[in-house]
Amino acid sequence: MITPLGDYRICALTNSRSMNEGMAVDEDGKLMNIMTHTPNQGLNGKWHRSVRIKDVTENGAFHPLCSCCSERESATGGDPKHINASRRQSMERRNSSTNIVSPTTYQDADIDENGYVKWNPTTLDIRFGNLCNQKCVHCGPSYSNQWYEDWVGFNNNNLEVPWGFGHPRVKLERNDNGKLFNPKEVRWWESDIWWTKFEELLPTLEHIYITGGEPMIVPAHDEMLDRIIASGRARQVYLDYDTNLSVINDKLAQRWSHFKHVELAGSIDAAYKPFELIRTSSWETFQRNVTRVKDYEKEGVVKLHRLTSCTQMSTTHTMFETEDWVHSQGVPFQVKFVDAPAMHSVMSLPRAAKEELAQLYGTRDTPVGKTIHKWLVDHFDSKFENITAVKRYIELMDYLDTTRSTDWRKTLPGTSDLLNKHIK
Repeated sequence: MITPLGDYRICALTNSRSMNEGMAVDEDGKLMNIMTHTPNQGLNGKWHRSVRIKDVTENGAFHPLCSCCSERESATGGDPKHINASRRQSMERRNSSTNIVSPTTYQDADIDENGYVKWNPTTLDIRFGNLCNQKCVHCGPSYSNQWYEDWVGFNNNNLEVPWGFGHPRVKLERNDNGKLFNPKEVRWWESDIWWTKFEELLPTLEHIYITGGEPMIVPAHDEMLDRIIASGRARQVYLDYDTNLSVINDKLAQRWSHFKHVELAGSIDAAYKPFELIRTSSWETFQRNVTRVKDYEKEGVVKLHRLTSCTQMSTTHTMFETEDWVHSQGVPFQVKFVDAPAMHSVMSLPRAAKEELAQLYGTRDTPVGKTIHKWLVDHFDSKFENITAVKRYIELMDYLDTTRSTDWRKTLPGTSDLLNKHIK
């Protein structure tokens, strides 16, 4: 993964602050960045090698950094064809060459006993900065520049409250016009250094996972596709998007037609009014663009593979309604589980609240009902409880009501009632 700030990371889902959330660091703990290190150096960072060695020496055992995938596989029974299959499983489905490591073959794959590799990646997870046209309630400044004002305001107008991955590196400032900006932002995706390294990566790339921010609004995204097409390798490359589906057009579809396959995952989170509150976007526009993508599917390259909702505090009682709408469109529905920040994670709730939700989700015999029910049961243990974080969620939503002219309690009555009952 290349983060919005250009740092290398194992993937977007690696956890654990004690292990720097899977950021690529050298032995001295220094972050590796696209502007200062090669992709191969990033692959040989401390935590990359740690995950690799555990995979090789313990026959595919999950590293603690990879709890997100291990928990999802537990919730789905390890079924790789399940709509809620883990990211590890879905990556192998898209790119068979990711599954090249086993206890008996790792030396043949140029992996030494310390986990170092000689090769460049076949799959790339990339975000061209944090430019976005939405400011979802469960997001933040790392992935949306639209969050800057609310982030500072919610933190008592403190410009020095840190955010980002791996280390507290961001201190927002105001320009002469009073607009917040990140003075440390390096627009690496516009630099010759980046494009030179991308050309080095291109010969081995088979799969690119692209998200943001919102990837479709960044010019570098289009340039990357044009470079792949010009190289003659587009038919060997599988494009894989997480997108809010707000910017879909014919010019983009024409570029996509050159590639091996283009798979879109549209972020929905909720339907109708809850969608507009959570994603700060037009429900009507979202519906229209779902239809547009389904029209592009007729050409045979583009596929709206799924619509995705995060199981989070704001969606505790909207999942069934969302599932029904998604299925009415003839599209698979996938649920993910927010585990950080803790204030948005359902696992932070007290056990009694999670038991109540488990009873609710146990009433529907669908992949969504079964998966969420299993996940809730797996997190009944008190070690997951974080009442302080839940109260922080309530404070955040109350604050956002004042800046966004919303009423979260009215729009999300299920969540509101649950918290009123269990949080004192």
